[in-house]
Amino acid sequence: MELNPQETLVEILRHKGIGPKGSKQLGAEDLNKIPDLIRNSSCSITTKITLLTAILLLDRTNDEERLVQDLILDRENLPKELHFLLTGKSGNDAEKTILDIIARIDLTADQAEKSVVFFMSNSCPEYYQAAYLEALRLKRETDLENTVFYKYFLNNIEHKKLKIDHLIEIGDSFDGVDRNPNFNIFTASVLGAMGYKVLLTGCETVAPKMGVTHHQILKYLGKNPIESTDKVIEKIEKYGFGYLDQSVFDNEMYSKFNMRKELVKRPFLATFEKILSPIVAENGNYVATSYTHAHYKMANIEIFKNSNFILKALNIKGLEGMVCPKSNISIPIVSLEKDKVDEWNFKCEGEFPTSSEEEWSVERIANEGLDFLMNGTQNIAYFYVWNTVLMLVQGFSLEKEKDKIFQQFNNVVGKGEALRGWDERC
Repeated sequence: MELNPQETLVEILRHKGIGPKGSKQLGAEDLNKIPDLIRNSSCSITTKITLLTAILLLDRTNDEERLVQDLILDRENLPKELHFLLTGKSGNDAEKTILDIIARIDLTADQAEKSVVFFMSNSCPEYYQAAYLEALRLKRETDLENTVFYKYFLNNIEHKKLKIDHLIEIGDSFDGVDRNPNFNIFTASVLGAMGYKVLLTGCETVAPKMGVTHHQILKYLGKNPIESTDKVIEKIEKYGFGYLDQSVFDNEMYSKFNMRKELVKRPFLATFEKILSPIVAENGNYVATSYTHAHYKMANIEIFKNSNFILKALNIKGLEGMVCPKSNISIPIVSLEKDKVDEWNFKCEGEFPTSSEEEWSVERIANEGLDFLMNGTQNIAYFYVWNTVLMLVQGFSLEKEKDKIFQQFNNVVGKGEALRGWDERC
């Protein structure tokens, strides 16, 4: 099927802007299409400025440099919103900040504080937001910048107290999964039945993956994913786990949906939104998150140090951005408790069932998870949930002996307690 101009532009952008240490070269076919796509009024200005930002910031081939020079010469025929990138001359503070970042100038604390307030505000044009986010990601955010940004997002939401000692906060990526299953909504039900309190957060869908999410699974199974914070607190207290949607606890971030879709690439918003602790236990939360790229192995730990809501944190090299171990290899985990940082590896137990099916749809994940809860079936959901439970309970030092954890796990699944909690809570 032939792509329309915006879809073509998106595909070209997917080929470019892969990170600060590498620049995927654009081929002649893509380069020849770009001028007409940038002139095309049906293409998003947000996507246009993101692509141009990536080309300008990353190392350029000779052909890419010729493209840039041609665009500079033809700038009067291009959208005016792009002119400051092509001339290198800013007309306001926002454009100056973007140009400085493209020049790989790190922000000072003051600059970071002022810029994040403006660029995240609803008064800021989306194309400015996209250029800012893309430039920072490709430059690579410094620890100082991340500290400022994380504190901004933490301070921008309400944190409601839960009258329990601690709460496990599972920070899965909000854009979901598109190649693997995520059964953590069922993991939360099992942990809740085992006596632990669990919070999941998320949204229905967001770029770049637009994958399967907890919200979609709940909705598919006839449950309500949109509940007030007070209602979710009530359910955590009564049933052991709850799901809180971003549309409820952080509407400002939620409102960035369209910009993020047209940005295409993954911004730093994705790092922070999943670890904001909108519900907090009296002693703090046990927060688990995941990373993919090696840089974020320790960068996430530095970010965690800036939260007053965290009792202990785990940073897991999980499966496709999930707080879930990979089935076939040992994965590294880094923990932070007060100022102490530790590292160890976790290896899954058991023989995971194989499947000839490649697509993990909402329906398939939901049905596998429900079959496991209802019947104790040792399907793929069983093995993922068991290993995630083991990883979190041991990782947070809630119980060290594997046999005891396994006995608890089998009891709540075998006696239907996890299913009852699921049915009543949801």
